[in-house]
Amino acid sequence: MAVLRFLLFNIIISFFFLISCISTHHTFIKSELFPESSRFIIVFPFENLSSHQNGGEIATANFITELRSAFPFKVLDAEFLVIKDTDDNSNINIETDLSLLNMYNKIKLAMRKKADFIITGKVCEFKYKKGLGEEPVVGLNVQMIDVKSRNIVWHSSISITKGPFSIGEHSLNNYCQKAVYQMLKKIK
Repeated sequence: MAVLRFLLFNIIISFFFLISCISTHHTFIKSELFPESSRFIIVFPFENLSSHQNGGEIATANFITELRSAFPFKVLDAEFLVIKDTDDNSNINIETDLSLLNMYNKIKLAMRKKADFIITGKVCEFKYKKGLGEEPVVGLNVQMIDVKSRNIVWHSSISITKGPFSIGEHSLNNYCQKAVYQMLKKIK
């Protein structure tokens, strides 16, 4: 009887550990258009729709880091572009205007830089939600667009939070890294 209780206790504890991190994840890949390793990709700053002041910057940095470590693409952070609009000879202020560029201008800029693909995203959630304790919540929507055809070749959305039976301290950055890793592992 004691052995049965011990086994039942271990099964229940194992179950709680398995559900300790809750996530919802959806991915679409158009495989015939997905880039080969020699392609050039520009990652634009993710639009921050969350209440966290730096959610977009943090998510973009995590995405670029994971993308570079997972794939042999030539990846350029759009923050490092020197932009000069040749149509009206005015400079674009990278600090404020890059995140405000619409899709047409992002594609136009990528064509000038001879990029094959662009990646854009939105940070929908990046916060600690209130409950029994403050639990991290990260929600991302990301897409990769073929510059020439303007087709979406990959897009993914994920929302990840600490589960009710999770043990230990977890940061927003840690959950953002987990979310990005889960998005990109579906590509491999």
